[in-house]
Amino acid sequence: MRIIVEFVQMCHKNGVMHSDLKPENFLFANKKERASLKAIDFGLSVFFKPEIALLHFPYEQFNKIVGSPYYMASEVLKRNYGPEVDIWKTEQGVAQAIIRSVIDFKRDPWPRVSDNAKDLVKKMLDPDPKKRLTAQEVLDHPWIQNAKKAPNVPLGETVRARLKQFSIKNKLKKRALGVIAEHLSVEEVSGIKRHFK
Repeated sequence: MRIIVEFVQMCHKNGVMHSDLKPENFLFANKKERASLKAIDFGLSVFFKPEIALLHFPYEQFNKIVGSPYYMASEVLKRNYGPEVDIWKTEQGVAQAIIRSVIDFKRDPWPRVSDNAKDLVKKMLDPDPKKRLTAQEVLDHPWIQNAKKAPNVPLGETVRARLKQFSIKNKLKKRALGVIAEHLSVEEVSGIKRHFK
């Protein structure tokens, strides 16, 4: 979590809004236990003026609907957003892998999750972008700061089952896209190639 938020913070400090953060866009460099995490797919990224965004508001407003619908912050649909959408997407990506789309803190596995962790999730998913945490505020949050002191409580089979469902869904999605691509006409393929170039 810290590595992902540090990546977001570095992007934002350098005036880059990724715009499509999700678990699929983070890959390990290799299969080793301590492999470094790499961010990929900057295809929807945009540049912004970080000196304005650091003030949190006002900032440059973006109005294109971009990103994966499952991880999209509500303000993207309203066509009025800034780099704070990356914080929503970061947490939504982590949360989706565990809890689907609606957070019910009474539902398994949340009763075993610390109050600090739940507090961080709530603040990262605040629907009001003005109140949502910045990357720096996430890094300063007590749950991140005290991660080494946090108890290592197994979250059980529920989380493992949901992570497996998430993995299967991604494999199915890739296969479905492959089938679609195989059945495109020559004209459709040339149009896609033209757009890509």
